[in-house]
Amino acid sequence: MKNPEYQIETERKPHDPPCKFLRSKEMFHEDAAGEEGEFASDVFWCSKSQEAFGPDGEAADKCDCTDARKCYDAL
Repeated sequence: MKNPEYQIETERKPHDPPCKFLRSKEMFHEDAAGEEGEFASDVFWCSKSQEAFGPDGEAADKCDCTDARKCYDAL
């Protein structure tokens, strides 16, 4: 019997196109090549707020920065 308290989070997919304000440290390395290279570490910040969250107070993340947010601007 499955315990509903212990649900495994399903894989989340990055929003495409990404927000132009989303940043990760890999964006500043020449070695970060490939499609996932820029977002490999899962450490993000918003260049608009200069924090790990956007101007709307929500997390800056490759999956959460979508066109559903007012601060989103497509790359």
